[in-house]
Amino acid sequence: MKDPGRGKPAREEIRLPRVDEVRRLDATLDDLFEIARDYRRFDEGMHMNLRRVWEREWRRGRATQRRARQRRIEKGIQGYSIQDYALLDAAGFATATLGGHAGSYIVSYDYAFRHAAAETTAPHLQDVAPRGETVAPVEIDAATATTWVKRASRFCGADDVGVCAFDRRWVYDPRWNTGTGRADIPGDQDLGEEYRWVVVLVSGMPEEVVKYSPTALGAAATEMGYAMNGFTAAAVAAFIRRLGYKAVPSGNDTALSIPFAIAAGLGQLGRHSLLIHPKLGTRLRLAKVFTTLPLVADRPIAFGVTDYCAGCTLCARACPAQCISYGPPTREAPNDAAAPGMTKWYIDSKACRHFWDVNGSDCSNCMKVCPYGYATLDELFARPDVDAWWDSAVNVAARVRRDDLDDAEPA
Repeated sequence: MKDPGRGKPAREEIRLPRVDEVRRLDATLDDLFEIARDYRRFDEGMHMNLRRVWEREWRRGRATQRRARQRRIEKGIQGYSIQDYALLDAAGFATATLGGHAGSYIVSYDYAFRHAAAETTAPHLQDVAPRGETVAPVEIDAATATTWVKRASRFCGADDVGVCAFDRRWVYDPRWNTGTGRADIPGDQDLGEEYRWVVVLVSGMPEEVVKYSPTALGAAATEMGYAMNGFTAAAVAAFIRRLGYKAVPSGNDTALSIPFAIAAGLGQLGRHSLLIHPKLGTRLRLAKVFTTLPLVADRPIAFGVTDYCAGCTLCARACPAQCISYGPPTREAPNDAAAPGMTKWYIDSKACRHFWDVNGSDCSNCMKVCPYGYATLDELFARPDVDAWWDSAVNVAARVRRDDLDDAEPA
């Protein structure tokens, strides 16, 4: 995916996008992405995080990442210090405790209550904590229910929330089984036909930390985004269950998040194959809650992302792995780590994952340099200072390194 003319862009080459108007579209995802009729649901076992569990080639990457991590600590490389990795581990503690793969939370109704006490000292929790209890459904119209769910979602930490119909094409089939270490769960298990709506939740990542990518400090922003969204998804599911309806919270597990987010009117797809939100830009994490509670679906939105990304290659230039396409959208996936059949920009997830391993940490350069969400070019081009972040009583806002718009691997 390399561009022969690739190089660090001049400041004058960059035109910040303007989000002057967000339009609701009378369109479906099929209209927006020309989805092939023979589109096949993606096997969750082919997800790059999970291939590191069962596939020998990618299992070796785990050891590679551990060694890279230790070498960087020993060399004292800025952004890869022991305290940077400690912060990364702290941010990832919540999702690691919940189990599953990175960014996964609660993959089934049973799992949601696996560690719930049979009884609780808080009587008002009796209806939502113990597994096996039933609650009589509240009689409520869909419009009111949607208002309640959106208000509860924001109260529980969501920066934005949308609703869409449950399109089963985006459910993994088969799904990953943490018990067997294989993708052997039928896609629709725990998600019968009674589940007809999806609540999609957006959590913004700590932007001042994202800007330190691809260091360990920068990766802490990713894990904190997952942790916050994991809590929000579980809490929203509990809210819906207390109303007497079924709800299954999900992060990166169970189903793709971005198609649901687009259908729910939360943003558009960018060149980096990530969701771009009109206010948060691309520095965000997604979760969703599948439910039987009747809701009113939102519609997709448009605010110029497709046209802007067609002429912008900042994310592709900033990618150390060169896994982002410089060309137009296509229906062909670069390899078996993605599902073909949608006309869009794909990324090479294998190349991305390999860089994470040799880097000793995650990478969010594509998020960091995406112009959406920046008010000025000064914000986009300013340099971060890791020491300033740690030394300041109030975290100093970190900025994007000019070097990160070049192709150099971190020293």
